[in-house]
This record gives sequence, structure tokens and C-alpha cells, in this order.
Amino acid sequence: PFDCRITPNYNLLSKKEEKEWVEIMIKESIKNGKGTEEEIRNHIWNKLLNNRDNLQKGFDVNRYKSQDKHYGIYCLSRVWDSILMWSHYANFHQGFVVGFNYEKLSKYDHNLNIGDIVYDLNFPEINPMEHYRSDIDMANAMIKEVFTKHKDWVYEKEIRLFKTIFPSEFSEKDRIVNYPDYFIEEMTIGCASSKKTKEELIEIGRQKGINKIYLAKKTPFKFGLDRILV
Repeated sequence: PFDCRITPNYNLLSKKEEKEWVEIMIKESIKNGKGTEEEIRNHIWNKLLNNRDNLQKGFDVNRYKSQDKHYGIYCLSRVWDSILMWSHYANFHQGFVVGFNYEKLSKYDHNLNIGDIVYDLNFPEINPMEHYRSDIDMANAMIKEVFTKHKDWVYEKEIRLFKTIFPSEFSEKDRIVNYPDYFIEEMTIGCASSKKTKEELIEIGRQKGINKIYLAKKTPFKFGLDRILV
């Protein structure tokens, strides 16, 4: 309910910005054939002044739908040895971790944004007008939406690859990205993997030309992981 669910806050509008925002909404509504200018103006001002909570909820729902249709996000991490992530994302240490070459990923698609997550105790503030002032303001607002998480998640040291498509929408096919095998720098196999799984993963890794294949192991007398090169 929080990740990529950060939306503009309509309580941040100044009196001057309220007027600017209303005029923008009127133009968009007329363009979409939603009534006369006077009807639309009265309706929007009424919501803004007398029913702002419902106005916010409605725009939040529409924003979520827009994000789901137009945003593509791929989540990675800077670390391989997080005990929590092995448990959450790799079937309790029975799976594997693939390490990509950062530089190759970042240059794969010029429309791709790549960066580290910002971890914060405070919910980001986005003024609705940031989406209308300039392309730079809009981009900064979108970065806040996508690259901010609560500090509880700091252990993940997450990196995200982010891409948008406008005005068209992401198809299921668009959301599948096939990276070349040479983008893979290493693979680490979980410490609780079965012998069969280890053998199969090592064979697959070698077929793909992965030079660094590791077996993870528990660090003796510590809550930690080490790994050995196969």
C-alpha cells in the first residue's frame, strides 16, 4: 500500500496554485467533453474547497491506475548476503542470486532510469503543480514516487530500473525484458539448496558463460553468510 503509491498532496497547494490547478483541470475536462466551462469550474471548486478529502481519494485512485499502466520497474539490490532477502525472495535460502553488471544494465536502454532507493522516515511531499510546471518538475515528482521507501527497508540496499511509456500503456510483452547472458557477472547458490538444485544451477551457469559461481554457506557462530567459488 506504500511502495510506488506516493501521490501529490492537494493540501500543499497555495491559494495561487489552487487557481492555476483549477484552470488546468477545466481545460482537461473540456477537452474530454465533460461539460461546459462554468459547470466544470463550479464542480471543481466545490470539491477543492468543500470536499478535498474525496477529491484527494479520487485523484489517488486515478494516479495508481496511471502508474500501473505506464510505469515499468525492475528491483535489484547492491548486496548478495542479506539473510532477510534470502528468506523473503529466495525460498528460505534454497534459491539463487544473480549479479548483473551495473554499467551494462544502465546503458542497455537510453529511456531507462537507474538509481538507488532513498530511505526516509517521512512521507515525501509532492505538490500537484509539480506535474504541470515543467518537464524537470514532473520528472522529479515521478522520481519521488518511485525511488522513495520507508527506512524499515534500508537493509535491502535497493536499486531500481525505471521506465515510463506515454501515452500508450505497457503490455504484458513490454514488461518482459530479456538481457543478454553476458550482463550476468556472477551467481550465488543458496546455502539451503539441495544437491540436485546446486548441480543444475552450476550446469546452467556454465552454459551461460557465468565465470563466477558461488556456493553460499553459513558463517560459523555468526548471523551471516560467506560464499566459496565453485
